[in-house]
Amino acid sequence: METSIQFEVQGCDNALIALHAKSSLSGPHYYIIIGGWGNTRSQISKAVTHEQLVYLSYKTDLLDCYTYKNFWISWEKGRIRVGSGNTLNDNVFLLYDDMCPFAIQEVMISTAWWRTVDWIFHPQAIPTQAASSMSTIIEAFYVKVSDCPTFEIISTFEIPLSAKCAVKCGLIDNCASITIQTIDGSLNDLKLLDYGAFAKTDSSIQFEVQGCDNALITLHASSCLQDPNYYIIVGGWGNARSQISKTVTNLQSVHNSYKTDLLDCLSFKNFWINWEKGRIRVGSGNTLNDNVFLHYDDMCSFAIQEIVISTWMRTLDWIFHP
Repeated sequence: METSIQFEVQGCDNALIALHAKSSLSGPHYYIIIGGWGNTRSQISKAVTHEQLVYLSYKTDLLDCYTYKNFWISWEKGRIRVGSGNTLNDNVFLLYDDMCPFAIQEVMISTAWWRTVDWIFHPQAIPTQAASSMSTIIEAFYVKVSDCPTFEIISTFEIPLSAKCAVKCGLIDNCASITIQTIDGSLNDLKLLDYGAFAKTDSSIQFEVQGCDNALITLHASSCLQDPNYYIIVGGWGNARSQISKTVTNLQSVHNSYKTDLLDCLSFKNFWINWEKGRIRVGSGNTLNDNVFLHYDDMCSFAIQEIVISTWMRTLDWIFHP
């Protein structure tokens, strides 16, 4: 059974490859985009019950409208790697280590946005840079691993060309993280309760964000998103300023921070928010109450019943750690 492919692509953008667990194209799969978004971004997503972004690369100009470019993909033991050139494990620009992998039974190629893409495949042609090909090949569609979480859709609604599916992660003891993407004007204002990334008994959240600016978080006193609320902007105003505001009947600015470069377009940054006993704190890093850059002590505080994330004029990727 093969664990890699080598190929060449000629096209302006949007070379799409799906690695499927079944020849029928049902069940889980990995979805790879090379040179998407106008040849500026590539990504890997994993779909089990819904498609979940697992890795991004903002490396530009991977594809060429007039010249064939060499690529390879490997998936041995659930270690998904995508690279340029014709040497396996060289020039990696996408990677994902799947703790709950599946055997690849079919590979499907396509394109999008009315493009024409030409492909040349070279079966059994890849020279290997890395040592040892004596690994055990996964023969089953699904691997039974004790710490692989089970997934359950808890809410859905239909919108044009896509659907929002939530993973009930909060009920799984070993759930490690939940990945969400916010896009201005599309699937904006996402409730963390729907995604299992927040529980009403929580007094803090920890998360990572990748994006250029404008990570917006609202702590609501009501699940129906009525006032009052605390509105937090991380990396606003071109990633130059962050702010907490409290809304009761009107918007009241309560704390500003002019710490710059909190967000990064190309890498994930760690943050935490704590609201215990009305003491609102926002900090960077992965240690609660460390590196505080926003704070507000509310003498008339309220319980947090919902958290909403969004952005403005940007696409942001979030990873939550319940």
